Amino acid sequence: MTGATNTSAAIAVDTAAAEWVVRLSGEISADERQAFEQWRAADARHAGSFLRASALALAAQQLDSASQAIPGEVASALVATRPTRRQLLAGGGTIAAVAAGLVALALRPESVSSDLGETRSLPLRDGSTALLNTASTVRIAYSKEVRRIDLVHGEAWFDVAHDTARPFIVRAGRLHVRAVGTAFAVRQLDNGGVVTVTEGVVLAWLDGHEQEAIRIAAGSRGVVTDRALRHETRPVGEDDRQLAWRTGMIVLDGQTLREAADDFNRYNPVKLVIDDPALAGQRIYGTFRARDPEALGHAVSVSLNTSVRHDADRIIIGK
Repeated sequence: MTGATNTSAAIAVDTAAAEWVVRLSGEISADERQAFEQWRAADARHAGSFLRASALALAAQQLDSASQAIPGEVASALVATRPTRRQLLAGGGTIAAVAAGLVALALRPESVSSDLGETRSLPLRDGSTALLNTASTVRIAYSKEVRRIDLVHGEAWFDVAHDTARPFIVRAGRLHVRAVGTAFAVRQLDNGGVVTVTEGVVLAWLDGHEQEAIRIAAGSRGVVTDRALRHETRPVGEDDRQLAWRTGMIVLDGQTLREAADDFNRYNPVKLVIDDPALAGQRIYGTFRARDPEALGHAVSVSLNTSVRHDADRIIIGK
């Protein structure tokens, strides 16, 4: 009877989680919000189940009606505002039926993108989190055996939930990165890529060379150039500079003006243009909001005693 009791308890938790997802999709009172927070904090299983139900509801909302992969009444129950218990459980009798109806969808690759200048947080259904930098796209494909993410372009930071039975593998061009429970960032570049480990350890390798994977620990990074992968140890504080984008900032610590302009141009439709080649190699220091190229222009004007002028979509430095 223990197995049946555990199954019933799990179904009850999943059912409550799904109901909370639907209720929270509409307007709720302060008392209801407090009740939800108390329910979520009461048991670690509640938080995990709520996260899974949220991911399933989001996926259901994104389905095109012509290609919807789950029964219509189940999808409607997930996204309707304040459904009754009977409506929520329609078509299967328990929340397990909802999960079963969505399993095919959950295993299909799903693409998610961030806009220019946007930093987008993406909760993943295993409890991991992906944070997308500006103008980035990831393709997610989870299975029972492995958690796969393709970084199609751009940059993302991953905080990976521990699961030794299902490795977490990110692919960015020729670069592959495998983690179990750790945190790391991957950036796709025109001529390669970079993996920066902020917590734990990852294995990294290039296409077709998994047997030659290198171990990269926190405080180190792997850099791909010219079809080679090399290991680098970073100076203290370099992580904070390289990953300042996670809080919407750009930190310059001796980068050239050209590098600074390129960094700002990743985030903004108004582009920084260096019109005087003699200025391009000047070293720049400071902390700036990534969406504020005008602040860099002003700082350069003062520190380098040079002209800065604006037109419709450019900030022109020098001459």
